[in-house]
Amino acid sequence: MNNTILQQSINANVGMTIDIPDAGLEGLVVRRQELGIVSSTQKSSRSVFILSDYRYISSFLHDSYLAVNLTDRIVLFEFRHNCYEDVLYLCDVDGDGLAEIIVQQDTDMFGGMGQYQSTVFKIYNDELIEIFGYPLPDPMKLDTGFTSQFLGGYRLEISNTITGYNTILDISDRYFKEAFDEEGRFVRNERISCDHFNEFKPEDIDGDGVFEIVCL
Repeated sequence: MNNTILQQSINANVGMTIDIPDAGLEGLVVRRQELGIVSSTQKSSRSVFILSDYRYISSFLHDSYLAVNLTDRIVLFEFRHNCYEDVLYLCDVDGDGLAEIIVQQDTDMFGGMGQYQSTVFKIYNDELIEIFGYPLPDPMKLDTGFTSQFLGGYRLEISNTITGYNTILDISDRYFKEAFDEEGRFVRNERISCDHFNEFKPEDIDGDGVFEIVCL
């Protein structure tokens, strides 16, 4: 569902339960709410919401909707996955003076630090456009600069070709001894890979008023 719902607005605060009859949605909990100037045609602050449908057995798992109040309509977007937590930011990340909508979601509590979905939206001609989403269909299309190699002595070197970052980790207690040869080198000689961003939040690193996105 990526609809424009006409002649309706959301008048609610975090924690309230609402219905959106024009979209056939009932019992949505307002989980997040932020104010910002998101539209070039409407230069006043507008409310942006994360709405959650807790229809599963788990008390944490839910479906999520992004809703933006414009003057005479709601722009509504349904996320394609259910999740456990949503974080919402409004910040200008492209320097046009308007706030983009940044959503970070915890979609799975398993697999190391879990699984996450990071999305950036923009209101363009009063429509909601997804301008960035991660994970990508092809993760190799996003080069974050990280490389890695296993060294002798039970060590793993991680470097970043963009930032110049470099560190060497002791991995002697992370694998069975059979995973290493006599020199303490990892037998399979695999590269590490990084997929989901555990953190994905805006921060104005250089103080120019345009926000960068800090990832972990």
